Amino acid sequence: MHKRRVTKPDGRALLLYGRQPLDESMSAPSPEGPGVAPNAHLRWHPLRGEWVAYAGHRQHRTFLPPPEYNPLAPTTDPSNPTEVPPGNWDVAVFENLFPALTLAAHDPPALAVATEARALKTVLMKFDGLWQRPFPYILAFHQAPTDGVEHPEAHLHAEFYPAFRMPNRLKYLAGSEIGAGVFTADTVPEQKAEELRAVAVNIDA
Repeated sequence: MHKRRVTKPDGRALLLYGRQPLDESMSAPSPEGPGVAPNAHLRWHPLRGEWVAYAGHRQHRTFLPPPEYNPLAPTTDPSNPTEVPPGNWDVAVFENLFPALTLAAHDPPALAVATEARALKTVLMKFDGLWQRPFPYILAFHQAPTDGVEHPEAHLHAEFYPAFRMPNRLKYLAGSEIGAGVFTADTVPEQKAEELRAVAVNIDA
């Protein structure tokens, strides 16, 4: 079995397999030209209580092409390329032109970036307004796994670690917390969340 890998004009991979040696000059056509990088991603639907996949690039995918044009047949007219080239290959494997999901989103949606930025700024301003003093903190971002395997238990998220537990009282870590990693919270989340929600801020000022 002979194998040849070529790259399409839009960056997708095309793998050709044949029982005979394959032509090294064989090029990889693409019916859509340069194309655009798919940016499929998940968004949380608060009303449905579930994640929804968004893939806006699929809106204009190939649908019922005319009978004289078969996008999966070997290219016969260079001005109307298909997905595969002519040649003596037996099997062709190529990446989906309109994938619903990809290994990673190339860029976060602009709306998501703006929303997350406002959320972070809101939290920080509420921290400062909680006790009417500058509020020191540690901010940690936890990246989503990138090994290509589904991890429903993990996702990109941020965590704030305030240095104070009261207006003038630092939060000191005990031996069990530093040595054993058993952290003790001095307050309950719902109580602190209620206090933060009550702090009025103007993030557009």
